[in-house]
Amino acid sequence: MEARVTDPNVFTRAEDQVWLRRTMRLGHLWALIDACDIPDIAHVLLPLRGKQAACLYDGTPEQNDWAIGGWIVRLDEGLLQWVRDTLPRDSWGILLESRRTLPELLQHFQQFVKVQTPDGKALFFRFYDPRVLPLYLEHAPPLERRAFCTGIVRLGGWDAEELLTWWHDPAPEPAA
Repeated sequence: MEARVTDPNVFTRAEDQVWLRRTMRLGHLWALIDACDIPDIAHVLLPLRGKQAACLYDGTPEQNDWAIGGWIVRLDEGLLQWVRDTLPRDSWGILLESRRTLPELLQHFQQFVKVQTPDGKALFFRFYDPRVLPLYLEHAPPLERRAFCTGIVRLGGWDAEELLTWWHDPAPEPAA
């Protein structure tokens, strides 16, 4: 059994807590949040829009649909606590580590908001739903996966036991 931290505000392994705090302190801790079915979204994220958060629909014809879209948010202590205390454990979104800026991440992820079917139909791709992204990353062709993860150091979320699990982590595995 892995050691868990005793801080009630943190529900991860000790090494994950160290990573979260370090990454947050550096300003590299981000979340892709699925706004669908989150009633607080207007009160929490709209005041941060353009500074610490952006809707993936910003600057697109769908920008007025911010309440059901994905958001990229730079996490600080307060927002991380809000994620943990308020959002549904299985579907709130994705954690990521990146040294990119908010405008850079917004531009990067906006490329993936709409996809085209083989018959040419445009569909919304809700990759910010943690029930979707792991499957996509597992089955995407290597070049497509690499394009999606460009500029992303780590990408993952909490599993059923509330431990961080990584779907993209290029760090080498420790030697056995």
